[in-house]
Amino acid sequence: MAEFFDRGWIVGHYDNKASYDSEDYKQRGANQLELMRDCAESSEPQLCSLRVAKKINIPNKKTSEGHPITSEHRKIAVVEPGTTPLYGFHADEGGYRTFPVGQESEAQDAFDQSAADYLYKIVPMSGEPQVISGSEYRLNEYETPNTFSPWNTFAPQLEALYNGDDLPELSPTSYTSDQTELLCEEYIREVIPEFFPLIQTGGSTGTNQGVDILGEASGKTIIGEVKNKSQIEDAVLTTLRNYTADEVDAYYFVRGGGSADGVNVISIETVLEELSNKYNGQMLERMTTY
Repeated sequence: MAEFFDRGWIVGHYDNKASYDSEDYKQRGANQLELMRDCAESSEPQLCSLRVAKKINIPNKKTSEGHPITSEHRKIAVVEPGTTPLYGFHADEGGYRTFPVGQESEAQDAFDQSAADYLYKIVPMSGEPQVISGSEYRLNEYETPNTFSPWNTFAPQLEALYNGDDLPELSPTSYTSDQTELLCEEYIREVIPEFFPLIQTGGSTGTNQGVDILGEASGKTIIGEVKNKSQIEDAVLTTLRNYTADEVDAYYFVRGGGSADGVNVISIETVLEELSNKYNGQMLERMTTY
């Protein structure tokens, strides 16, 4: 895995078969091989973030581009348009033997005659790879445990990280959903100084999937839902109203704002403007500076 990371190889397995067709595999998730191939053969460049799973033990002192290889590091690089997916396996004499898509029979036969344990499906990244350390990698958006998954929700942030560009601080699209939740919680603290959070509610491992913010102020419960979208959703309002009582204030943060009975609807633009005028402006700057 350390060598794959160093080479900039996006690697899948799903049985020792020379195929990217999910119908050739019994395991769930093998459609990710098809996603890998589609990404490689696309007519557009694809920016990819590569990481090694935490469960993988990487030998000490393994490095790539001068950086240690750990589960906290990310390699960000481009899969160029029209990249040829590969089949590969460890060669008996060392290194790897690879075969391009279209040579399935040759790849399968060569693997079967080798002493290799695994026949991998490989998409090579190219361009100028950027290795980002854990302390510099602030994109805390949920990363799935899947082999390969589209990750389009915060493409501007990943592009900025790769290019070393800054994003506009007052644009809602400059922030991941997790970052936006942090900003909205800070906004509540600004407008209600007595507010304090009680638990971390949202995310893939959150305690309460119904709301993103749960806290209290002067004995009153404060809840909030954050949606970095441009329209108010009835389902979100219903969820918030189900929590609303005499001692509960509900906040709904959404681009453009709006109004709704029983719920405080706040525009994300208002949040950013309010925070930019306070010491929290440093928070906006750090989140949008790469």
